[in-house]
Order: sequence, then C-alpha cells, then structure tokens
Amino acid sequence: MSKTGRKLQYNIEYGLLDYIQSKLDEKYSPDVISGELRHQCISTISTQTIYNYISLGLLESIEYRKYTKQCKSNPRTAYNNTRGRSIDERPFELKERLYGNWEMDTVVGKQGSKSALLVLTERVSRFEIIIKLRNKTQKSIIAALDKLERKYKDKFSLIFKSITVDNGVEFLDMAGLEKSVYDKVSKRTTIYYAHPYCSWERGSNENNNKLIRKFIKKKTDIKNFSAAYIKKIQDWMNNYPRKLFNYKSANDIFYENLNNCLKCCNRF
Repeated sequence: MSKTGRKLQYNIEYGLLDYIQSKLDEKYSPDVISGELRHQCISTISTQTIYNYISLGLLESIEYRKYTKQCKSNPRTAYNNTRGRSIDERPFELKERLYGNWEMDTVVGKQGSKSALLVLTERVSRFEIIIKLRNKTQKSIIAALDKLERKYKDKFSLIFKSITVDNGVEFLDMAGLEKSVYDKVSKRTTIYYAHPYCSWERGSNENNNKLIRKFIKKKTDIKNFSAAYIKKIQDWMNNYPRKLFNYKSANDIFYENLNNCLKCCNRF
C-alpha cells in the first residue's frame, strides 16, 4: 500500500473524516480545520490533503471544490463627499491597527428590497457586529449606532474610538453619526471616509463580508432572515478560529484588548 493509501486508511479508521466533514458543514475552511486540528494536537493533516479528499469525493463541500466562477457586479455609486473627514486626516497612530478603531459598511440583498445589514468590523480583532435594518437610510444607520451607544453606555467611546466608512449616501450625515445620544454637544466617535472606489481601505470589512455571504447569498432578500439568524451568523464569525491569530477567535482577541484597555483606564 502506498504512503497516501496508508494515510487515507488511517484517517478513515479513526473517524477523522467524519470530524472534518462536520466542520465543513459548519462552513469552516479547509485551512482553518487543519490549523485547529494541529493546534489541539489531534492531527497533522494538511490543508492540501483536505482539498484532495474533497476532490476525490470523500468529503462534501461545493464551496471549496477546485473551481471558481467569476461574476461581474455593478459598482456601487460613490458620492462626491466634500464635507466628510477624509481617511487622510486620520492621525498617524490610527493608520496602524490599534484597538477600538472600526470599519463600517452595509450588506444588501435582492435588488428592490429595502432591507440591509449594517456591519461593523473592529480592525485589530476582526470582531463583527451585524445589525439588521429595515432600510439603509441615514436615519436608520444613526438609530442603529444610537442603540449600540445605549448598550455600551460610558464604554462606547472607549470601544468605538473611530469608524471608517465609504461614501455611500447612507453614511454622509457625519454629524449625526458622531453625535452622542447622551450629550448633544460631545462626539461619541470620530468618522472617517475612505476614498471613492478604494474598498481595500476597509479591507477588514470586505473580508468579513465574504464570511457573511456564506450564509446570505447575493440576490436573496435580507427581509426573510430573522434577527435570531443574523445573531447566529455574528456568533459564528466571532468564534471562528483565525489563522491570523494562531487559530484564536475574534472573540478572544477582542475581549483580551478590551480588558487591557479597561485596566489602563482604571489606573488613572
């Protein structure tokens, strides 16, 4: 028997394929499955071997089969935002990834449907907040941030030091986005605007949006998804092991940083 055959037989005999299949069903990528197995000292199976098993039909995963289909999409309209604070105005230290700085976007579904998702991604931990919206008007976006501020209360400004958005019309009310529900004079956060058609300036947002699309495909009506299901997606993303963090989750990194910030604040 060949070396490959022995390895395959070993994996099947010890139920490893069943475990890998269960993780693929949970929408884990082959790379994350391999990394998690190594991290937990369960197996040293490689990412490529898992892909090979998918190609052989030993594992089922339409998403990770060895083909891609590229689709063209219509570019989103970017408005000439002359009043907004440009990303170029961010302090030098914010150009690095420091805790408490976020990227914000909307995810839309079926054309003609008003429902959308407001998504916020913390730049250090990739921690995700997903809020279902009836529509993506400026009023709805501000109301969603108001609700978040009421949830986090006096910690809001510590957790949300800045938010970078694109130039979509729903984000153009900078004063409304920044204004606190508790103090109409003080700002609760600082809003920055990326350059038009430069999605890479909000790269963490864009990458997390791809994870959302595992559950909510394009051209589906977001109105049909319950708040409980949206919360399930958010929890899955925040508990998903990330290669970037040596297979720790966004939850792990987010709360480690938050606790460190709270400790520093308590010193003064």
